[in-house]
Amino acid sequence: MSGDVDLTCSLNRAYIPPNKGQRLFLDIEIAPITKAIPGFLPVNVCLLIDRSGSMVGKKLNNAKKGAINLVNQLDSNDYCGVVTFESEVDIVVPCQYVTDKPMFENRIQRISVGGSTEMYEGLETAFAELRRSLQINSSGKEPVRRVILLSDGQPTDGRYVSEYRGLARKMREVGISITALGIGKYYNENILSALAEDSGGMWYHVLSPDKIPEIFSNELANMKTVVLSRPELVLKLSQGVELADIYKSRPDVHRISNIQRISNEYRIPVSDVRTGEIQTITARIGVPPRPEGEWRIAHVSVVSGAVCRRENVIAHYTSNQALWNETDSYSRTLFAVTETQIKAKDGLSGDKTAFKQAETQLKVLLKESEATHIKDIADRTAVLEKIINKATVMSEEEKKEAKSELTMIKR
Repeated sequence: MSGDVDLTCSLNRAYIPPNKGQRLFLDIEIAPITKAIPGFLPVNVCLLIDRSGSMVGKKLNNAKKGAINLVNQLDSNDYCGVVTFESEVDIVVPCQYVTDKPMFENRIQRISVGGSTEMYEGLETAFAELRRSLQINSSGKEPVRRVILLSDGQPTDGRYVSEYRGLARKMREVGISITALGIGKYYNENILSALAEDSGGMWYHVLSPDKIPEIFSNELANMKTVVLSRPELVLKLSQGVELADIYKSRPDVHRISNIQRISNEYRIPVSDVRTGEIQTITARIGVPPRPEGEWRIAHVSVVSGAVCRRENVIAHYTSNQALWNETDSYSRTLFAVTETQIKAKDGLSGDKTAFKQAETQLKVLLKESEATHIKDIADRTAVLEKIINKATVMSEEEKKEAKSELTMIKR
């Protein structure tokens, strides 16, 4: 591995009454160690571009421009391929080391528009292309593996969101994440966000075709700052402790569903760790009644190859009532604002019950001191208030933009 990682866990209450079950909020932060000097990991990237009929004009032209710019920034030890999809899938450039950039440019320039939007088959093909690199990588370093997907339309393959999630999870098992870019008002953001969430990637709503080259370049720059690829969060709960809910809270917001559970151990693939970026996981847990004394309620670790960081989460059962007050209200409030963001996104997708819950939870949040005094919480609460107040008059494209704003946390 090229880098190192730090792990910090905190509970909203460190001291709790004995012989009584409690609900606690756990905050888990994963961050690169700043003193570690990163050596760039090799990049394995497959560009997956929608060339259906609706991409005609500026969208496809900017996609080709962005693809060429990205290839020209790669090194000879990087690995790249280009796949397009419409009614059929075409391997424009098979995944290979980037030693002939004029060949890449020539083939990318020849991409033209076609018919419908067979996205699922396109993803399967990109997956197969990147898997080829698993056998030939000889650098000794785990590379950063990424599919950059760009689409402007509804898939016409008849696949369910659950099937896309299943494919994304298979890809993450071998270290591939998906950056999903949706442009315009007709693409399916529920599919694109699901692909990003379950692969440890990111979903972007692209406001203008002119932004495509810039986003492609930014994505490559992000890949070049990865210091730890393919990390996994392992949460081992002590007997009687229950995991009620768990969310990703930073730098993107979503419900965590890609979880492998064996008994009381939860294994969660997380995004690649890169310099300057903290990942935050927030959870609501239930702890059982216990007598007075110190008790480990969870063992948390981050694992990637030979790198492993561990931390015990300790609760103190005590009869001293003076110690029962909340010691870290931020953990609870962060969970609350994250959950409200997720419910607001569900509401914008048509879940009326979730939207009502978001409205109710926002009212409670606005009464919390953190909603105005802690910048992170205050910024999120302000975004929530703006979006919830305007939701009933939003167009479909405005709803996509709002969901993107609720997903991406500004640094």
